[in-house]
Amino acid sequence: MANQVSIDNHSASLDLSSNCELLLSSGTKAPQKFEPFISRASNELPANENWINKLHSFNQHYLLMAAGTTVFYWDLRNLSQAVGSLLTGEKEVHSFASNSSNIFTGDKFHNVKQFEIKNMELQSENNQNRNDSNEENIDPESTNQIFTQVKHSNTFRPPHFDCVNSLIASDNDIISGSKDGNIKHWDLLSRSEIRQKYKAHSGDWCNDICWVE
Repeated sequence: MANQVSIDNHSASLDLSSNCELLLSSGTKAPQKFEPFISRASNELPANENWINKLHSFNQHYLLMAAGTTVFYWDLRNLSQAVGSLLTGEKEVHSFASNSSNIFTGDKFHNVKQFEIKNMELQSENNQNRNDSNEENIDPESTNQIFTQVKHSNTFRPPHFDCVNSLIASDNDIISGSKDGNIKHWDLLSRSEIRQKYKAHSGDWCNDICWVE
């Protein structure tokens, strides 16, 4: 997707180019002319919209969006609307990670949660390949989609002491970082903490984590 957006100097609207899509925190796609703020003198958002906390792509064709206390996921091959949501228990999500089988979320209330991808009813690659070979069957504006709400399968214990704002995952383990300054290493088979580094950076926030080969 291109990111070409033009701004009208005489209004607060965004004029999207024909090859750009603007996805909203409410789980819908923005119209061609969209007013991002109620007025130019205010940063107050339109009704039903929230500031976006985090984005995360997974499984090649899917995008997670955390905004307010809601997490939607989108099929990037059909952007008419979000295709599902993760039930986060009204907790603000501030970090994501994923592996081949799971989505992991870190929230404002100190928790790392696990959601199984198999419960998200994603369109299989085989189905998409059949669509790709017969493009007249694809309707990018279709709203006849099943909306799936997914419950978490596990909450890792013990939690952090503050917001979990960084996560990375492999198929065997995950690592979480928090504003409490601690880094936790979790085993996915036992779903338990296997080590923790207290005050890893002299108590400063751990804002991001990455793998180093």
